[in-house]
Amino acid sequence: MTRMSHSLFNRYTDLFDKSFYSFETAAKFQNPEIILYNKKLSEYLNFNFTKLDLKKFLSGKANLDSKITSISFAYAGHQFGHFVPKLGDGRALLLGQVQGYDNKFYDLQLKGSGPTHFSRGGDGYSALGPTIREYVVSEAMYFLGIPTTRTLSVVKSGETVFRQEGEVFGGISSRLASSHIRIGTLEYFLNLQDYNCLHQIINFVIERHYPHLLEDKTSDKFYKLFSEICDRLCYLVSKWMSVGFIHGVMNTDNMLLSGETIDYGPCAFMDNFNFNQVFSFIDKKGRYAYGNQPQILFWNLSRLADCFIPLCDGKSEEIIEKLNEIIKSKTVFFEKLWYTENLKKFGLLDFEQKKDNKITNTVSDFSFVNQIEKLDINEVTDLISSWFTFLQKNKLDFTESFREIVINFYQNTKKYNEDELYTQFFQLHRNFTREFNLSADVVKENVLKNNPVYIPRNHLVENVIKQAYEGSYPDLFELLEVIESPFIDRQKFSKFALPPTEHEKIKNTFCGT
Repeated sequence: MTRMSHSLFNRYTDLFDKSFYSFETAAKFQNPEIILYNKKLSEYLNFNFTKLDLKKFLSGKANLDSKITSISFAYAGHQFGHFVPKLGDGRALLLGQVQGYDNKFYDLQLKGSGPTHFSRGGDGYSALGPTIREYVVSEAMYFLGIPTTRTLSVVKSGETVFRQEGEVFGGISSRLASSHIRIGTLEYFLNLQDYNCLHQIINFVIERHYPHLLEDKTSDKFYKLFSEICDRLCYLVSKWMSVGFIHGVMNTDNMLLSGETIDYGPCAFMDNFNFNQVFSFIDKKGRYAYGNQPQILFWNLSRLADCFIPLCDGKSEEIIEKLNEIIKSKTVFFEKLWYTENLKKFGLLDFEQKKDNKITNTVSDFSFVNQIEKLDINEVTDLISSWFTFLQKNKLDFTESFREIVINFYQNTKKYNEDELYTQFFQLHRNFTREFNLSADVVKENVLKNNPVYIPRNHLVENVIKQAYEGSYPDLFELLEVIESPFIDRQKFSKFALPPTEHEKIKNTFCGT
């Protein structure tokens, strides 16, 4: 493969025919202005721009190599449970692919750069606010150790767009992903019965994300791939829930086969704990509520399984049975992940999940779940259940409670001593500390290490967006500095750790792009 200047190239146009994508160009923007530029991420990608070239590139005015043509992807998806056969990148352009300093390959995509073949009547632009939200939240997720796409830049387009809040500044973001292959990508070609392209895409997914399967020539290769994709997506959702994150639109077109978070639209972090918490204004029935995310995950995995049926050898009935067995086994796997995340947050386990790379936090080694194999699962379940029921009953802040209440208990704080759920939780908690031979100091150290002080709370994100529309960015830059070290309590940034007051609470979030 010939490498292009600045390490930009396009593998998709080499591998796939035009049914997979559409050649596109960005709209013309008269006076783009770079608001945010992720310099550290740029260094990981070995980018070296002049200031003028950078502005042109990040606003879609110029590619890094005239031989590379921007494309938008085709894909389908189940949106709120309903199948839409043709979605695609309605506001996004893939500029090309880059190779990071870790020698892995990444897609670089502009979002909000104008209409495409897949815009379906939309204008193809983004408002500035959602591009800032994606930058802030995706960076926060990265530093929290959660698999995620990342944002290289936010550009104020110089144009205005019309959205729910009226006429607002336009924005263009550049997104980095291990790839943009979604469950919905496979659904698109399954619906067309284009099994040749389906095979091509799966082979690409193996090469890019699961290269250890390249040498596997057995008929079980696709079952193994399906199982490993399930593992990564189970891990992803368990990590979301461990920080109180609600994605908001867990449609199949928003589930990457790499296992990274994508599409930070109406997403939000919970303040007061509530299993039924919904923020997305469009999720009227609570399909994607916090507590429903595991259920929706497995619904989506079933749609993924449908796409693997024509890939596997044998009778369809036998294939379906095998795929269903894999999904059934993943419900147990997800429970182990969920138990593990909570035992870490309670200060009862201490270990680091090994990251496969340093750019997108992908994890593929899940041997750490074996640490809970010898535990009494009923006691673990009771521990977790009593804790979350206690939080919901008392309307306590999710993020703050793990650090404050667990530590305060071992400092003999009496505030909730009369609460039956509180007493039940700490009786079980003490049983585990004795079983693991953990001192109060070790528990405290583990709690502080595994529970963030800072998350991009909804009211903080909305505040920096409001300021950005007014042309002011100080709080935005401070918030970005804070989330780079989410587990370190720094007094000068105390305002970013506080839960919202009643009038600061955000009740609804919008996609807004």
